Amino acid sequence: MESESIKKSLFSGLIWTSGGQFLTVIVNLSINIVLAKFLSPDQFGVMGIIMFFVLLGDVLAKGGLSGALIRMEKVNPLDYSTVFVFNLIVSTILYIILWISSEEISIYYGHNEIEILLRITGLTLIVNAFQLINITNLVRSWKFKERFIFEFSSTLIASIISVVLALNDFGIWALALLPLNTSLFLTIFLILSEGFHGGYMFSFKSFKKTYKFGVNTTLASLIETTFENIYSLVLGRYFSVTQVGYFYQAQKLQKVPNNILNSFSQRVLFPVLSKSQNNKLEFSRVYNKINILFTVFVGLFGLFIFIFSKPIILLLFGSKWLGSVFYLQLFIVASFFYMQEQFNRIIFKVFDKTSNILVLEIIKKVFQIITIIFGVYYLNIKYLIFGYVLTSVFSFFINFSRSRKIINSDFFGEIAIVLKIFICGLVCVFINNFCLTIFEFKYLIYFLFPFLILLYFAFLNILNVCNISDLKNILNFLNLKKIIK
Repeated sequence: MESESIKKSLFSGLIWTSGGQFLTVIVNLSINIVLAKFLSPDQFGVMGIIMFFVLLGDVLAKGGLSGALIRMEKVNPLDYSTVFVFNLIVSTILYIILWISSEEISIYYGHNEIEILLRITGLTLIVNAFQLINITNLVRSWKFKERFIFEFSSTLIASIISVVLALNDFGIWALALLPLNTSLFLTIFLILSEGFHGGYMFSFKSFKKTYKFGVNTTLASLIETTFENIYSLVLGRYFSVTQVGYFYQAQKLQKVPNNILNSFSQRVLFPVLSKSQNNKLEFSRVYNKINILFTVFVGLFGLFIFIFSKPIILLLFGSKWLGSVFYLQLFIVASFFYMQEQFNRIIFKVFDKTSNILVLEIIKKVFQIITIIFGVYYLNIKYLIFGYVLTSVFSFFINFSRSRKIINSDFFGEIAIVLKIFICGLVCVFINNFCLTIFEFKYLIYFLFPFLILLYFAFLNILNVCNISDLKNILNFLNLKKIIK
């Protein structure tokens, strides 16, 4: 009976999370395309620097406590209230710090507009404090449909406002107000529809229940967010703000597949599979089947973006953004391994081993610091970005190894499957590049790609990764009811 409930919840979550996230990504991509027509790489570079500080503050403010509430079997109003009060106080303090330091930051990067932009965009921290508890309650209740409606509506309205601002020559403000407006409308919709689930009472007893889980995930997320966005700071300081713009735009495209799949894993798989935390064998069986099929999709999506990176940049943003092609191709390679890392984190969260997330993240960042220093020392952008890719590969291996010990599964067998999928995609890229070198036909790439897809799945079948039956499940929109039987 419990298994049937999990199947229904998982399938419903897939439909609304993946479908909803896809629509949201389309809106975000569309607004990005429109704004790229009006704004320069320099202006996007400035925004990339600003968002580093805002995202960092957001991670600190949330404190990872919402994840603890999701995992808890029973939550009372005092637990919700405690998390809200903590989040609001921390958000306010962080915003004050941003306000005070904004002038020095603008001087450091030599762009005066950073000061006022950071102060306005930073208000997102305080607004987010009023939505965290409501979102947590939706996730705990498995209300995936409602969450999609609220998030999509707020994104759509905020995007329309930014387009209007861009059309009326508001410049970078069209970009800077987008995250604030999105957060503001989402908060309003959540409170009007669901009521306010927070409160103004604080209990140290409740805080202790969530602190252990939250502190580990927060520190890990803080480290991850810092280093994910630190390249904007390094490029802006040691190279040029224009390179930050190219980097920022390529990273936005990279996050299209990342956000869809990561959203499903964290919003659906985590809360649903948490119900199986007392049945490790069942968890392992379901988790591994889903992970294999999603890895196949990550590989296929990455293959498409890597091969068509230049046409995609030209079509979406125009020739002035061609500098983003190099970044996009390497980011897609890194994404393949990054997504595996995110899937592994579900295991740590479900079995309350979040200390592993922190430890592994620290190890990963030590490795990443070395690659960043190497790139800055030689003032070579290629070294810097290749280091980014190597960091993802390194992190994949150490996370995979540790997570498999927790669920007592076959480490070598499972990692071999992931590497086989990656190699299949890599071989397809080599075949594509070889054909483009031999045959001088402008549109060859478009005729060649369908053949590469067939080769991709043929290789997977030969290597016993994905057979015809699995392929049918994939083509049927990942019918998870069949997959997890």
